[in-house]
Amino acid sequence: MNPFILLLPTLLVVVAVVYGIFRALSRVWLEHKVKMALLEKLESHPELIPSFQELQSLVNSVSAGHAPQRQDFTMTGIILALIGLGCVIWARSFGMGRLSVGVYFGGLVCVCLGSVLALIGWFIRNMTRGKV
Repeated sequence: MNPFILLLPTLLVVVAVVYGIFRALSRVWLEHKVKMALLEKLESHPELIPSFQELQSLVNSVSAGHAPQRQDFTMTGIILALIGLGCVIWARSFGMGRLSVGVYFGGLVCVCLGSVLALIGWFIRNMTRGKV
């Protein structure tokens, strides 16, 4: 059997995870750049502060109504790692058949990807949390 066909599902999952991580990190970076630009503008022109406060109250009222659901990469990574750990334990408890070997290596991939995803999700959560 062609090895590319066997790797295709894994490659699709890796591409989806990388895309999600890139999208989340780029959103954090863009929000940071916009906030810094606004703060620099307000610092150089203090007369704009009242209009900025009105704009901020308008944005808060609109976003409070229907906030989009955000993907929690930390929980997704933890669940993926737990599923992988369960597969590894299940495969180790049974014999060394083809199914057990496949489940074992699939579980190892899930544990690795889940751990990386949980760490990146934790990083994103800490970067987006509002500091008061």
